[in-house]
Amino acid sequence: FIDHLSPTGRAGVIVPNGVLFGGNKAAVKIRELLVNEYGLQAVISLASGMFKPYSGVGTAILVFDRTKAKRKKDDFVWFYDVTADGFSLDDKRTPIEANDIPDVIAKWEKCEEGANSYRVPIAKILESEDYSLSAGRYRLVTAQATNHDTPKDILSEVLELEDEITKKTKHLKKKKKK
Repeated sequence: FIDHLSPTGRAGVIVPNGVLFGGNKAAVKIRELLVNEYGLQAVISLASGMFKPYSGVGTAILVFDRTKAKRKKDDFVWFYDVTADGFSLDDKRTPIEANDIPDVIAKWEKCEEGANSYRVPIAKILESEDYSLSAGRYRLVTAQATNHDTPKDILSEVLELEDEITKKTKHLKKKKKK
């Protein structure tokens, strides 16, 4: 399909998720070409079940732009992780409120970053040995610090609770004897 695009053409192709990270040499070479030569602009990962009842396979939309072919290494690929499309992900596909499609459309023009979207420099993708296009591979994970009580404080609290339990148990025993 890429050969049939005009020099300024753009196309979107839906592929199974396995194309994004398959490990054989042919798959790796194809991903390298998609990023390096064919102007891969975006990877929009779709939730498994969006094509049910026909298929439950996880899929992604790859968007190509011929004007971005053979671009510089400082350019980027835009990733978006669609978690809902306005329908349940079971075989019935009943309407639900959650829907990422309007957000995809709103952010598409400028490839904006957000909760479900981010940019990955082409150089970073080309650094990896397998040229993986898996959405989660490049997502920044931010760890949140949590504050825990000290072991001494926890032990004091446990001992206080045990004392309270013992007192209430003794009180119940006294009432029972009467």
